[in-house]
Amino acid sequence: MKYIFAAILLMLATGCCTTSMSVSKPTDTAFTAFLRKLETARDKSREIENFFAAQKAFPIIEGDSLIHFVYRGEADSLGITGDMTGWKKTLAMTRVVGTSFFYVTFQVEPDVRWDYQFVRNGKEFLTDPLNPFITPSGMGDHSQVAMPKWNYAKHLAPPAAGKPVGSLIRTNFKSDTLGNMRPIQIYLPAGYDAGKGKYAVVIINDGAEAITFALMKNTLDNLIGTTIPPVIAVFVPPISPEERPFEYIGDRKEKFVSMLVTELVPYIDKNYPTLARPSARAIMGISNGGHMAFYAAFKHPEVFGMAAGQSPNVTPELYALVKNSSNVTLQLYLDWGKYDLKTPYLGKPRDFVEYGRRLAALLVEKGYSYKGREVNDGHDWANWRNRIDEILNFFFPFK
Repeated sequence: MKYIFAAILLMLATGCCTTSMSVSKPTDTAFTAFLRKLETARDKSREIENFFAAQKAFPIIEGDSLIHFVYRGEADSLGITGDMTGWKKTLAMTRVVGTSFFYVTFQVEPDVRWDYQFVRNGKEFLTDPLNPFITPSGMGDHSQVAMPKWNYAKHLAPPAAGKPVGSLIRTNFKSDTLGNMRPIQIYLPAGYDAGKGKYAVVIINDGAEAITFALMKNTLDNLIGTTIPPVIAVFVPPISPEERPFEYIGDRKEKFVSMLVTELVPYIDKNYPTLARPSARAIMGISNGGHMAFYAAFKHPEVFGMAAGQSPNVTPELYALVKNSSNVTLQLYLDWGKYDLKTPYLGKPRDFVEYGRRLAALLVEKGYSYKGREVNDGHDWANWRNRIDEILNFFFPFK
């Protein structure tokens, strides 16, 4: 994920300062009443102080459809960027004349959740100093806003006291195909016994970030024994953030798939008691890692019987692979955000909303039965992790 947001920050810092995106301008709300009062106030600073002191939380949410982002501080200009702009540009916030008070209002769905940052003076990216809710990101902290009907997933919380939990084994995995070695982590469920029973396997792209940012160990610990049977999870990172796009969507993707199929899967099957068949083996990922999950499964359905992509980058090669496929027995999970990434990368336009919709339509056209949907969220770990339970429950239900 780091390379995505590095490109975003570079693009924002080099001149893409505002966008013409329309925002809500409601005329009969408590917030607009405050703005009208502020316009005529003799002591605007005191009026702002009183208003801030009366608020219970920031950003200010009215009802189930309005978000008011506010900021008070010295700045020549202030903008906002995030899921509401597809991380594409910065939207200028309105400054009340004669004050250091800035604001912008959005009208949204009642279950929206967004990551965002303020942009001061066109180049300084800030979390919201009034908002304590910070979300994970490969490029540092983002602020989060969530509407009343959005719910934080319970499966992300630490397991209840006394619940048996699994363990993570760290090892270096050498690939002759790729000519490199990378650290991988293997999750063994609570009660794991190499001599008793066999286990299904799920391989997770962007593995280190899935553990750190998606809290995936918590999810596995919470679900196993409750909604899914014990499984082995293999967390596989890209060789480096810089090389990630080349391995997942670029000129090394074929070798990466070969590494998975001819080296990693045989290594796991040899060293752990697995159910070594495609119907018990899944691969999953987000963004470019979601591309790789689908790409590997459609290239090798004899190895992977299940694949999940969240906000997948759908390259022409992947689209053609799905279009020409005939193995409709694959179990597939697909979701994406209505406010997903729309930032150009390496000079090429990208629209992950369109990617998700087109791929979903193609899967239906081809006769695949997939689980998933479009959600009112963006291109963030805080979005994707909320539905990892749906993926695992779909792939590995109790028989």
